[in-house]
Amino acid sequence: MLRVSMSSTNNQSLAISFLNFAIRNYISARILYLNNQLHDAGVMSHEAFEKVMKALIYFKNPSSRLGSIHQLNGLRNELFRTFGLDELRDAKDIFNYYEDCYSYRYPD
Repeated sequence: MLRVSMSSTNNQSLAISFLNFAIRNYISARILYLNNQLHDAGVMSHEAFEKVMKALIYFKNPSSRLGSIHQLNGLRNELFRTFGLDELRDAKDIFNYYEDCYSYRYPD
């Protein structure tokens, strides 16, 4: 498991690690989707989105502490603050969908 307690000087490599993991998650999600495993595909898609968003934030602000944030809309808000990405304002519904999928990961 990837640790987020690294020093801020290592956060650039942390951002690249997040992107590498996001690629794996995306490929897994795509395979699951093509095999009609929609809930599992949704979970893996959530993880891919989460990791790409964290990587963007770490690239911009290497001293960020994002390890415990797993909610996509929370990360989306952080991207607003960090980049001012107005394009993400309309993405709240899709992120809510992936949050619903992610909730299947932890049934309690």
